[in-house]
Amino acid sequence: MSGNLRRTLSAEQSSDRRISDRMRRLEIAVRNGEPSAIKSEAQQTVSLLTEFLSERGARHQDQITAMAGRLECLRDELDSVRKQAAIDPVTELFNRASFDEQIEREVDLAAVFGKRGCLIMIDIDDFKWFNDTHGQPCGDEVLKQFAATLSRCFMRRHDFVARYGGEEFVIVLRELELPVATDVAERGMKAIRNLEVYFAEMDQPLRMTTSMGIARLRLGETAKSWVERADRALYQAKNAGRDRIEVEPDRARRRLE
Repeated sequence: MSGNLRRTLSAEQSSDRRISDRMRRLEIAVRNGEPSAIKSEAQQTVSLLTEFLSERGARHQDQITAMAGRLECLRDELDSVRKQAAIDPVTELFNRASFDEQIEREVDLAAVFGKRGCLIMIDIDDFKWFNDTHGQPCGDEVLKQFAATLSRCFMRRHDFVARYGGEEFVIVLRELELPVATDVAERGMKAIRNLEVYFAEMDQPLRMTTSMGIARLRLGETAKSWVERADRALYQAKNAGRDRIEVEPDRARRRLE
């Protein structure tokens, strides 16, 4: 065996070991569902495979095809992990982490295109009563039905509905003026008032109300400030007696009043 051939085989064996080890680490990261580890391992795997393909080319097409098949399976698993990481398991709405990403995206879009949207913070009134009186499974059912109703009421292509935490929800309405957003919120509030939740062997359905706070994005405002203003409006609604909507006026409108 010539020296060149031995060196070639040795180099290929070393590459095989490196790739196999990297693939195993990526598979472990995907199955553990650790987003940061998945991102790191995926980047390193792609870099190594690019190097591998450049070196071997068509000489090992079968091996490359098999590797591509494994990567395709991993991509499907990764998509599933990402979806699970983005969805609240109880309500099947987007979760808080997804909302945090979305609200930053909305602020960035507004800065580029100058079109502002509205943010609605929503809270189920006296939700603790459902848990204390009928137990947590009943409370979970209330959350599910409440979330499903919100999804039906806010179903434009760019509407973003998420569970913010506990019994609190958030809705991002892209490129809507305050009056229109308020009208849409009022329709949602009416649907919640009409909602009937049946649980276990109850003879009578459970009913509920909700409080909402709305704030329109200000040009140049941060996502944090936008959320805080909507949250203040929500607490104004709750302090004013619940089952109502309060609007945090934007700065321009306050100057005209």
